[in-house]
Amino acid sequence: MLGVPPGSPKALALLEGCRRFWEGLAAAADHNDDGQVTFEEYAAFSHAPAWFAQHGEPYVTALSAVLDLDDNGLIERDHFLGFHSVAGFPLPYTTKLFDQLNIDGRGRARTDRFADFVRSFYTTGDDLL
Repeated sequence: MLGVPPGSPKALALLEGCRRFWEGLAAAADHNDDGQVTFEEYAAFSHAPAWFAQHGEPYVTALSAVLDLDDNGLIERDHFLGFHSVAGFPLPYTTKLFDQLNIDGRGRARTDRFADFVRSFYTTGDDLL
């Protein structure tokens, strides 16, 4: 996946983080227990910090590690934009987000700042962009 070999510790951690996130989301938001989370169910879902600590933290930790290809604590712009493009995020949104995270203007964002953004995205109702 985008420079991370399948089966590597980073890839497996991301897979596990995604699995835990989905299972936690489905358990909390699937109100009619049909195994699907509709837009309405997701929109009504409470972004509680306690929920995120249990179900979302493994995801954000693994995602930050996957985006940091050389383990230096930094995410390169091209890799960030490429990953988010594959995930279906519109380029203008992704570019704006990266620009907010890229505080030194050198085309890199710190993994801890990105992780903090993702935590805030899932635990607040704020419009972060």
